[in-house]
Amino acid sequence: MMQHQFFQLPTPYVATAPHTELLAQPYHIHLWTPPSQHAVPLLLLLDGDWIHNHVQQFLQRQPRPLNYAIATLGFGLARPEARQRRSFEYTPIPPAPHPAVDPRVPNWLAGGAPALLHTIQTRLLPLLNQHAVIHPQRLGLFGHSYGGLFVLWALLQQPELFQHYISASPSLWWYHPFMQQHASHLPPLSTRLQLDLLIGEQEQWRPKPATPDAPRPAGIPTLGFLQAFLQHLPSSSQLKQQLRLYPEADHGAMLGLATEFALTEFMA
Repeated sequence: MMQHQFFQLPTPYVATAPHTELLAQPYHIHLWTPPSQHAVPLLLLLDGDWIHNHVQQFLQRQPRPLNYAIATLGFGLARPEARQRRSFEYTPIPPAPHPAVDPRVPNWLAGGAPALLHTIQTRLLPLLNQHAVIHPQRLGLFGHSYGGLFVLWALLQQPELFQHYISASPSLWWYHPFMQQHASHLPPLSTRLQLDLLIGEQEQWRPKPATPDAPRPAGIPTLGFLQAFLQHLPSSSQLKQQLRLYPEADHGAMLGLATEFALTEFMA
């Protein structure tokens, strides 16, 4: 049976105004480890608040313990508050001259991805290693939507921090073409990495009109944003890429489907 632990990690943020008070709340971390005395791989999944039950149900279906550890990183917040928090935590600093706000909800902050990546590297991974012997060269990172955006941004910033990146339904419309332009800046790789990209063919992005009372335009398929990102990635024999399409899935359905994929395919 997998051993389950729960603990909290204080965030590096301090509330300085009413709209940033959520940032002072700690991260909620769940960790499942196999009964092994040896170093084991680790899969870190973002949006722990929303996928905790998916992980529990997945583990209950397994006839034997997995050969890797699972950690989820959440906020311990209700869905509306979690949406606001992740719009900050999972997004890069917007390109100039844009302010550091979510393009969908201008009173929500954006640009916390650098701090989160630093926290994962310097505080979260060492903390997890205190509770389990984690293999430092066998780490995976999974995220969906804004979490998928963060996974790709982390790949471009510090590609060898993880060895397996799983990005589902990444929000690559975010200040488009910001991420597509940055894809060409992937640093040279010294080790072999795996990048799995998952997207539903029914997923669409519906931008808000500039005029508040105007009707929203028809949805734009998000697959094109992802294909453009891949086209800008430099060719590298050290980066194995796989794009997986789900023909009948929309954005909401992809959370569960992609979580199942990550849990099943990591270390398969």
